[in-house]
Amino acid sequence: MNIRDIAKMAEVSVSTVSKILNHKDQDISEETRKKVLKIVKDCQYVPYSNIRENANPRSCILGAILCGEEQENQKLACYLEQEARRNGYSLLVQFLQISQTEQDVLKELKKAFGILRSKSVEGVLFLPPEDCVGQAVNELQKEKIPMVVLKYTQNMQVLSVGYEQIKTGYMAAKMLIQAGHRNIGCILCKDAVGKDVQKGYTEALFKYNISMERDKVIAVGNVREDVEVAAKILLNMNVSSIVCQNEMVACSVYNALHAAGIQIPREISVISARDSQMCTLLSPQLHAVEIPYHEIAVLGIEKLIDNLEKRGKTKSFAEIINPILHERASVVEPPLGKLGTHEKIVVVGSMNMDMVIEVPELPKDGQTLLAHNMHLEPGGKGANQAVGVGKLGGYVYMIGRLGSDNEGRLIYNNLVQSSVKTDGIEFDKNAISGRAYINVAPTGESTIVVHRGANQNLDIHQIHKCQHLFKGARFCLLSLEIPEQTADFTLSVCEKYKVQVMLKPAAVSRIPEAWLPKIAYFIPNENEISRLLPGNMRIEEKAEYFYQKGVANVIVTLGSKGAYIKNQQYAGFVSSMDVEPLDTTGAADAFISALAVSLSEGNTLAEAIGFASCSAGISTTRAGVQSALADHMLLDAYQDEIALLSEIREEE
Repeated sequence: MNIRDIAKMAEVSVSTVSKILNHKDQDISEETRKKVLKIVKDCQYVPYSNIRENANPRSCILGAILCGEEQENQKLACYLEQEARRNGYSLLVQFLQISQTEQDVLKELKKAFGILRSKSVEGVLFLPPEDCVGQAVNELQKEKIPMVVLKYTQNMQVLSVGYEQIKTGYMAAKMLIQAGHRNIGCILCKDAVGKDVQKGYTEALFKYNISMERDKVIAVGNVREDVEVAAKILLNMNVSSIVCQNEMVACSVYNALHAAGIQIPREISVISARDSQMCTLLSPQLHAVEIPYHEIAVLGIEKLIDNLEKRGKTKSFAEIINPILHERASVVEPPLGKLGTHEKIVVVGSMNMDMVIEVPELPKDGQTLLAHNMHLEPGGKGANQAVGVGKLGGYVYMIGRLGSDNEGRLIYNNLVQSSVKTDGIEFDKNAISGRAYINVAPTGESTIVVHRGANQNLDIHQIHKCQHLFKGARFCLLSLEIPEQTADFTLSVCEKYKVQVMLKPAAVSRIPEAWLPKIAYFIPNENEISRLLPGNMRIEEKAEYFYQKGVANVIVTLGSKGAYIKNQQYAGFVSSMDVEPLDTTGAADAFISALAVSLSEGNTLAEAIGFASCSAGISTTRAGVQSALADHMLLDAYQDEIALLSEIREEE
């Protein structure tokens, strides 16, 4: 095909076609010019080389130089090629991986442009590197070829189409704020994009009058382990949500939260400032801000072709396209614990595998019984209380030791599934997991024999390594199926960080007197307090004894008879829930965990005891311990009963 063929098809003279191809068409009508150019594009007409060199005619070939991440550039290139083809042009693309000095970048740009010029491109679409946008654009402008920059450049005399990177961080943070979050962390990469995302994050916080805490913005290298460490740091700051620079950072955050037993979005919300297909493959699917590559490609091609076909008369402009927010499943309203109505709770205690044996009656000396049934389930005072707090929506960490055996893994997995943070748990290669053998009678009463196993190896060194978990905590739930020296050190750590201790004196016959002033809530049952203070004293007198020794609140649980409370404000009894018990094994743990959660929600002690009594009562109507613990939604249905159980009477 030659110029005469084009003229014949367009029904114009050869000179008219020549003028249009060589930009000398001022006296030719717009209708004729468009008609000729359409035929040139449709036929992919390329003039002879001597004409190309001397007259610079149209080739209908566009070039693109794309700097940055390969995955993102491939997506943009695909859209550019589709749009160029739709407009009758071909597209040649040069990808540049930018990881050098500015001088090297400019050298590579010259090389890429030289390749495109040799292919007779009419114009160039340029996505500059983030670190030296101005210098890169100036370098290409020297080549005197029509160009559109695929980045928003407000203060440069160049055609540009793009988005503001700052807006991705702003939109991500704004989404979390509008969902009710105020305690928002941010994990970024150490690059120019990360700086822009941080600016947007900061701008959103400022607009909504939320103080920006620098410690909650963490910049990391592109290493999975670095991101997971950053996520753990933010968890210790009790953040309710995390802004991630991109989907790769978010993926590592997901891994860290899962390992810590934290459910997304029930306990913490996550959002990415960049979208990709990966965001829809995560579970739950990830909220993300999509960079509008398709819109950028459409408008960029449109403006470049408009500039080419109208002889460069288009004025300089900078056009901005807004990113798109995709709402999926990783952001919800923050749980109560992340708004400050809950506070962190740390549990230090035993974790066992319970062997529950259903017997016709509790065995007596020398008696042999045939069991009705037997089953295994995770247990231990510490684990039970942690699961109880987790099920009630509390913000809870477990510190303890498990054996490196199948039972240990089962116990650990159950904690994770119950929203317990497991940063403080260690697996002991030299011990089996603790075991408990529980006999349960038809009346619901039970006896327990415990083999401590790995619990015996929970030592001072492990508590010392976990000191950071106590920082900012409101309560420590401490049970005594662990070494005495470990419990003693835990009390000193709680004193250091001003953490209130709730102590359950299970499986001991003495309490060091020096401990008592360090205990905020002392919660024995009737048998336990009688073992600590044998004799004929009444429950009131025994509670008074510990109160006088420095315990701030003494709460003696009395099974079906309720509980007795002694502190500066109260000295009286509360009733128990009127139920038909099936298994009372976990009632005390249900009581303690619910008490801690209710107090952390800001309720009074009387209200918290009513809530705890209801939780304990419900647990006795179900078989097992952890599986019998109630969640908050169930307890909320018993508001009338909780109100009645909150009434403290002066006499039994």
